[in-house]
Amino acid sequence: MEELDLFECTFSESEVKRFLGALKFLYRISSTLLLEAFPEKLVLRSINQNQSAYTRVEFGRDFFESYFTRETTLPSIQCGGLLKSCLAAFRTAHAVQSVSRAIDSSVSVLRFQLSCAQGVNKTYAISCMQDVEILSADFEVVDMPCQLLVDSRAFQGLLSSFHPSTSEIVMVATPGGRQGRMGQPRLQLQSYTEGLSAGAVKKAEMQTEITVPDDDTIRKFVLNTSEAIDVTFALKELKAALSYSEGLQM
Repeated sequence: MEELDLFECTFSESEVKRFLGALKFLYRISSTLLLEAFPEKLVLRSINQNQSAYTRVEFGRDFFESYFTRETTLPSIQCGGLLKSCLAAFRTAHAVQSVSRAIDSSVSVLRFQLSCAQGVNKTYAISCMQDVEILSADFEVVDMPCQLLVDSRAFQGLLSSFHPSTSEIVMVATPGGRQGRMGQPRLQLQSYTEGLSAGAVKKAEMQTEITVPDDDTIRKFVLNTSEAIDVTFALKELKAALSYSEGLQM
C-alpha cells in the first residue's frame, strides 16, 4: 500500500512569481533551503555560511489553493534541500499554470509537480538533506531598542555609495540632534573597520560614512535609549533583503 505524503500544497499561476521570488531571495543568502511545514503555514528559511545573516519567509495556508500536513508526533514537518535544484524546477516559470509540491513519507524527497501550458506536466524530485537542523533566530521587533522602517529603493541607493569590495557595514543610531532638531535621532552608515589592523584599514581602497538624510528614505525611526547603538550588517545580504522588499512593493 502506497504511503501518503507527509506534506502537500498546490498554488496557482498567479502565485508562482511570488513563490519564485522568495526562492531567489533565499538563494542570495545561502545555497540551502530549510523548509518547515506547520498545519497553518509554510516557512522557508536560509542562513549564510558564517551565520551572519538569517532570513525567513512565511506563506500562510490561504496563499495556497490546497494545503495538507499529515499529523505527526512533531509540531512541524522539516526538510532541507539545495536551492539551486529548487530554482531549476522553475526555469520555465512563464509557462507554469499550477504547482504542487510535496514531501514524501520518509522525508527523503522534496517533489515539485508543474502543470504547464499545452497540457505539459513536469515532475522534479529533489533529494532532501538528512539530519537538518532548523535554526530559529526570530525576535520581536517591539522589544528592540531601535526600530527602523525605510524605503527599500532609496536605502539601496545609499548602499550603492560603498565600494564594491566592502563586505560589511555598521549602522549607527545616535539619540538627539538629527538635522539640528532636538529629540530626533541620527542614523549613519559606515564602513566596518573594527577588528582590522591599522595596516589593513590603511590599505582599504575606500572608507565611507553616510548620514542618512531626513527625507522619505526613513519612514519610521524609534530609538529607545539614551546611548548610541550600532549594528554590523553583511552588505551583500542586506542588499538582497532590500531588493526582495522592493519587489514586494514595501
